[in-house]
Amino acid sequence: MAGRGCGQRGDNGWSEWGGYMAAKKRKLEEQFDKDCSNNAKQLERKSNIFHGISIFVDGHTEPPADELKKLMMEHGGVYHAYYSKDKVTYFISNNLPYAKIRKLKPNDKVVRSQWITDSIKQNKLLPTYDYEMYKDITKSRGQTELNFKRTEPMRPITSDFNVPNSDEEENNSIEKSSSSSETEDIQAEDDDHLSALDAKHPKFLETFLKRSRLHYLSSTAVAKKVYVQDLRQKLEHRQLIEKRREELKNNIQRSERDYLFKLNDEKKDKIYMHIDMDCFFVSVATRNQPELRDQPIAITHSKGKKSTTTNEHQFYSRSELASCNYAARQYGIKNGMYLGKAQELCRNHQAKLLCLPYDYEGFHEVSDRFYDIILSYTLDVEAVSCDEMYVDLTELILYLKPLHPLTFVSLLREEIQLNTKCPCSAGLASNMLLARLATRQAKPNGQCYIKKGYEQEFISKQKIIDLPGIGSSILDKLQQTSLHKSIETCKHVQNLFSLDKLKSVLGTKQGQTIYDMTRGIDIRTLAKDYSPKSISIDINYGIRFQTFDELNLFIKQLATELQKRLQQAKQKGKQLTVKIRVRSVNAPIVTEKFMGCGKTDDSSRLVNLHSFTDDLTVIELETIKLLKQMNFVVSDLRGIGIGITQLQSTIKNSHGKDMHGTRTLFDCNQFRVPKLTITTDDIQNIDEPSESSVTRKRPIQQDPTTSVVPKKLTRHDCYTPGQIDPHVMNELPAEIRQEVEEHLKNPPTTLGINSELHQINIAEKSFTQVMDHLDEAVLNELPPEMRREITIAQKLRKMESKYPPVGGKRLVSAPVSSTLINKEKSNAFNVLMNSPQKQPIPKKTTNPIKKWHTETILNEENTVPVPLNEKKLNTNQQQQQQQQPSIAGCTSLNDVKLMLREWIESSDEPNQIDLDLFQNYLFDLLNTYNAEMVHQLLIYGLLQLKTLTKTIWTDNFQILIDSVQTRFRQMYGGATMDLS
Repeated sequence: MAGRGCGQRGDNGWSEWGGYMAAKKRKLEEQFDKDCSNNAKQLERKSNIFHGISIFVDGHTEPPADELKKLMMEHGGVYHAYYSKDKVTYFISNNLPYAKIRKLKPNDKVVRSQWITDSIKQNKLLPTYDYEMYKDITKSRGQTELNFKRTEPMRPITSDFNVPNSDEEENNSIEKSSSSSETEDIQAEDDDHLSALDAKHPKFLETFLKRSRLHYLSSTAVAKKVYVQDLRQKLEHRQLIEKRREELKNNIQRSERDYLFKLNDEKKDKIYMHIDMDCFFVSVATRNQPELRDQPIAITHSKGKKSTTTNEHQFYSRSELASCNYAARQYGIKNGMYLGKAQELCRNHQAKLLCLPYDYEGFHEVSDRFYDIILSYTLDVEAVSCDEMYVDLTELILYLKPLHPLTFVSLLREEIQLNTKCPCSAGLASNMLLARLATRQAKPNGQCYIKKGYEQEFISKQKIIDLPGIGSSILDKLQQTSLHKSIETCKHVQNLFSLDKLKSVLGTKQGQTIYDMTRGIDIRTLAKDYSPKSISIDINYGIRFQTFDELNLFIKQLATELQKRLQQAKQKGKQLTVKIRVRSVNAPIVTEKFMGCGKTDDSSRLVNLHSFTDDLTVIELETIKLLKQMNFVVSDLRGIGIGITQLQSTIKNSHGKDMHGTRTLFDCNQFRVPKLTITTDDIQNIDEPSESSVTRKRPIQQDPTTSVVPKKLTRHDCYTPGQIDPHVMNELPAEIRQEVEEHLKNPPTTLGINSELHQINIAEKSFTQVMDHLDEAVLNELPPEMRREITIAQKLRKMESKYPPVGGKRLVSAPVSSTLINKEKSNAFNVLMNSPQKQPIPKKTTNPIKKWHTETILNEENTVPVPLNEKKLNTNQQQQQQQQPSIAGCTSLNDVKLMLREWIESSDEPNQIDLDLFQNYLFDLLNTYNAEMVHQLLIYGLLQLKTLTKTIWTDNFQILIDSVQTRFRQMYGGATMDLS
């Protein structure tokens, strides 16, 4: 006995102190894992509710420990026979002796066993707050006491973001703050501890967008839509989908429910799925810390250190909550709430709100995995945001049949959970509206399927405020019509409102929408082709300028970001809008929210651009031009935004048309007008300066509120292609300017009259061909204004080559006169070419030669000269021709009607260029006081559109009508054309 403990033990693996117990615990864990795998064939995995959850059971519980162990096996949890703080998530017990209560450590979770059974009954993981025991002991021990009575001097609220002057300073500030938190267990990302910067700082916009959740959400939504659209064009991805589907079909374990489910393909039954990540920002931030799930958590830039309640509401942090989990929502906390208010709600329930920082890298990673998993099974997807999408499962379920949709969704959600460590919820139904509402019912971490035939029963119980797009204003309007009856659910609307009554209360369009939604009707299909209506950028934070020069620098940053978004979406636009927010007269200079916009007066201006563009220079210059037209005090500016509308995709198909295959006006044979013949008398009169030269006006770029009268230029103000504007010469690079000057020093010899016609042809042809072959590098060296004019001329040249001239008129041509013949070699465009091609002298023909009158040439933005295509007209005929605008060679009302009808009938949707052309033609009619013809054409167009089923024609035509009505009101003292 005496030497019992003195002998040396053999090396059996337990020689270390405590080795026996560690080995025993390890053995029990292995045994549990083995039992799970052995019982997997006998016990059907019913759910994955407790995935990532581990429990330890102590004392008597109901159900007993063995039953709880079995339940954890069936629902994805882990059971530990011995307690370990590092491994056990929840301590399960219905009663503990005082000795064990004294040993409880801070943040230990002692939960009643009823929490497990209730979670299984509701098929979702419930919050533990109502099931916790001894909360006062586990919550209060070991925590830093908050001194609510201490007051501090009043100072500005910390900004939501601050910009470091350098990367090194940013790193240092983060390291410094990581050890200074007094009230939070989890360190939030530092706010850089710099003084808040406004929009004058050169890094302001970059840092604002980097830290802005709204920018992240909007930019990611666009990126996902483009990503899905690109995948549809890739053959290798379709092959991947076929492979994944085949593997799933062969390996899936089907149950009786799967064999009983039938999808009627003949009736074209649909199954839509709406899938959404649960509390996306919070889930990503805690995906590697599951022990934090049941604590109230919010994502915000602020760490919530200042928790004083002195002077109620005065010192509340006004940092907004980007997201909060369900544990926080049970206290009344909502997304977008001020942090100070959220902290107060938690304190009222003796709880503590945990603030976590944004993890944008993690957001991108989880979002990419989420999309890739779903897109590996189907491309019938409509991307909504970074964590949300609609999926048409009809074709996939038919391929995998016999299979119940919930079986596939359950496997899909499990795969997403394993790969992202974040839960998601899904709703399934026969249309997209019901699927989205089903998702709301399935949250959190669940799934819901609205069976065929149960739609009315389901929708009648839904609250009106839960319908997408329905806010308190609509609900108030409905309530005002039925003051004695409460209107809360869709059933109430069904019983109290007919379709006509809804239209009278809410308007025709909105009334029809509410009527359909409250009855579960939704005829929408997936929007697979991404076609945005507008792309913009708005900044309403930190806008503080003192001079217009400071504003100009910021405009360049905004224009750069807008160009980036256009290119990312693969779009170009033709209409630019500028919106500003200016401090109201009675609003304080210092806003309630630090660097916020406060109470403002909003206004906007727009301009139609010459062509579809995403050019940075054009966006910047036009924005500054519009801002100068808006009278405001720069120091009172509180918000600014610029946007591009009337978009056109830059993606072209193999035929050069847009993705929708839209036909243009010039594709219709009815618009081909035979060329007018010109006699030899026109050639004889070529030397006579014609006083009746006809100029065709282009649409004039006007201020939205004022009209601009084009100013005619004199002979000395006009420069033909053979002449160089001195201002342009000074703007050219030194090498190019020297080359031009040397070229101009060698004037060509005067040509004889017999070769005059040949030389004119050479000048015209060389001018247009020079534009087609102009070197890109040289073009980029030119000033923006000159580069824009050349680019427009190039586009017109391409249009002329694609579409034959109508009525003898050309879209672009070189102004030729007798002086130009002698100066053909001094043409500026020939000089600017790097390697001009030698043009062969054309053979003499009897084609009519047009002559241009230089004095009638207006600047490019207002008019384009048109050559004479008839014999010398008398004065009355000339005036009549000037007063009668034409479109595609058509001038009479009947001809234009035929053209309009053919255009509508032959095109699935209108081309924006054609719409602008037709709108400008109507404007020309109004300018010539031919309002009656405009009225008849609009009425005729509306009649033709009544037979169409697609609304895209109607919507675009209505925009055209609104523009014409605006011009009509400006000309006729506010009157409006009656189109009823």
